[in-house]
Amino acid sequence: MPALAFRTVDDLRVEFEPADGNWETDSLASWVDEHLQAGKVFTKLWGRDLGPSGAFALCKVLPSLASLRVLVLGRNNIGSTGAEALSKMLPNLKNLEYLSLEGNDIGLCGVVAISKSLQNLKTLQRLYLGSNALGTAGAEAVSKVLPFLTNLEDLGLRHNNIGDQGAMFVYQGLDQAGNRSVKAVMDAPNVKDWSSYDVAR
Repeated sequence: MPALAFRTVDDLRVEFEPADGNWETDSLASWVDEHLQAGKVFTKLWGRDLGPSGAFALCKVLPSLASLRVLVLGRNNIGSTGAEALSKMLPNLKNLEYLSLEGNDIGLCGVVAISKSLQNLKTLQRLYLGSNALGTAGAEAVSKVLPFLTNLEDLGLRHNNIGDQGAMFVYQGLDQAGNRSVKAVMDAPNVKDWSSYDVAR
């Protein structure tokens, strides 16, 4: 079994990667058992090119990470199938505060699954889904979960071609939550903030 190289950043941050690039489930499980003990609640896997198979492997160990607060999986090419697998495990992460899935090309099917899985994650404060080919329909899917995310502070949806209508969906979802303090970053020509949303309604 390949050894896992890891680096402890501080008591709350752990970054890891396999020494040989082979993301085997048993290796991840072994690493989790050894190093993700109480207090080590940050898992960063940015730009590791996990692909769907790596996402599946990670899903096997996520149920063991009940204390996880931050999950960074940006730029890993997990696609819609990886996102759908991940969505089945996310509800177990009751303490999650920060989720980044940017640049994974999860598309509409992926974001629908992810959005539904977030409904009971009341602790979530930051959600980043930029560069995922969501389109307007994807923005609408995200908007449906926003009324449940009452502690959300930041929402990143840039580079998704959601357009003005997609931005309207998002602001409507936030409005339903009574949460106008959220910093929402989106690419919409005419619906750029709450004031332009109010005018467009």
